[in-house]
Amino acid sequence: MRFGTYNIQLDSNFEHVYNLTENTETINQLEVDRIALQEVDNFTIHHPIDQTLYIAQYNKIQSFQYFHFEKMRNFQNGGYGISILSKQTLIKRLLTYHYNNTTAEQCAIQKEDDYCQSFILIEIPFKY
Repeated sequence: MRFGTYNIQLDSNFEHVYNLTENTETINQLEVDRIALQEVDNFTIHHPIDQTLYIAQYNKIQSFQYFHFEKMRNFQNGGYGISILSKQTLIKRLLTYHYNNTTAEQCAIQKEDDYCQSFILIEIPFKY
């Protein structure tokens, strides 16, 4: 079983050019069974699609059957957060914690270097 993590960085490639397809192909080349993604947009002005769904269904032969997007804050009329994708087993979100007991909707970024601290606890059953 292979695990991975990938920061899609506003979905730009190493040349800092927006390219969701290229990033998705890179993720597929990792040949992981489960992957965590950071800096995921969900129906924002910059990326008006569900990026998690796009990545999950991109590879028709070996798609990620189970996936979950967790919004960490509102962003450009949509959501910004993290995603977890799994090819074989169900994903169960156990807990999302936002710093200072805020919610994703309450997390406001006032200036460029501000950020919201949060984490998500996920349970993924293993099959032996």
